[in-house]
Amino acid sequence: MLRPAVPLTLLASLIVPGVCLAQDAPDPAVVFDLYTTHIARGDYDGALSWCRVPGARDPQATRQLRDAMGDIASEVDVMGVVKALSLFVPLSPTPLEWRLVAAPPPVGDEARLDFVASTTLTFDHSIYFVRTGPQWQIDLQRTLLENARGTRVERILLERGSKDAASQQLARVARATLRYLEEHDGRLPAAETWQQDLLAYTDVLSPEDLVSPLTPGGPTTYALNENLAGRLGREITAPDKTVLVFDAAPGILSGGQAAANFRHQGEAMALLADGTVVAMGSVGDYSWGARPLAPSAGSVVVPVTVVGGVEMVPIRDVIQPLGGTVTWRDDIRASLAEALGHKVTIKSGERTVRIDDVDVPLAAAPATVGDRLMVPVGLASRGFGLTVRWVQGGVEFK
Repeated sequence: MLRPAVPLTLLASLIVPGVCLAQDAPDPAVVFDLYTTHIARGDYDGALSWCRVPGARDPQATRQLRDAMGDIASEVDVMGVVKALSLFVPLSPTPLEWRLVAAPPPVGDEARLDFVASTTLTFDHSIYFVRTGPQWQIDLQRTLLENARGTRVERILLERGSKDAASQQLARVARATLRYLEEHDGRLPAAETWQQDLLAYTDVLSPEDLVSPLTPGGPTTYALNENLAGRLGREITAPDKTVLVFDAAPGILSGGQAAANFRHQGEAMALLADGTVVAMGSVGDYSWGARPLAPSAGSVVVPVTVVGGVEMVPIRDVIQPLGGTVTWRDDIRASLAEALGHKVTIKSGERTVRIDDVDVPLAAAPATVGDRLMVPVGLASRGFGLTVRWVQGGVEFK
């Protein structure tokens, strides 16, 4: 007879990060004996010192493993529960006996011991080990999964594992997106090219990261929120609530909330604009659009043009509405912009300008596009003491 209350009370204390404290690097059989001795005494911290668990590197993975084991403990598939959890907690009033039947030679840094476990039920059970440095440890997560094969418990583990894997994929998408933003003045990639743009960061992201773990080998399954494509990150007024990338049907590159695919137990994994990964139960719980700020009264709003990857504005359009002038000085082969008591000398193609009497380096050189002298947004504000906001329609100078 199972005691369902036991695993629920013990799991929380069992699944904690552990590290091996041994000095003599015992082999897997000895490690298993030491582990079961600690379990028999109720010393779960001691038992975990002989194990590798996800939380040693990823606390979130530990919480997910703990949650999965809680679900397993409440399953009605008795044999599945016993096979999955017998290593972790005493499930029967009758002591569990372990009889070793096979000890295959280790392969690299992995090993396995095969047992017949006997209590009120008798079943085969394999314990998996992994070697870190000289020390063998029990691989708890793999042991849990492998012994649940063919049972309803396996479904619980695989579904939770897919969400964990999807979370890691989207975390890598977030890192690649951050790199892209840093190199493109805070602007998100276009809807048509966002995947190839992010895959340029090969040290962060791979093509496999854009395919759901539930459909390996298939077409891409993550889509970019079409309402944010090509937008400036600063235009997103609620990044902690706004969906950036999300689970979609295979092959869809971008779309809105109607394209969301709830493939993970009725949830869709999503990367929010602030870099957080969430499991969406409903698209209505999150925002799907950037809401640009409206221009304020008495300001000048100028459209932005990207020149050589840098956001630029025509200097004349910025300062003339403020009473300024831009004149060409043939003697110095430069443009002189004057406004609000400041003089800025600008030479197209040169990365240094003179603001009043001081030479100031620029991140990018001004450029002549058609008949317009384009300057970086920062120069237009810095040179004339203007405040800048990105608003609907472009950049606001005031």
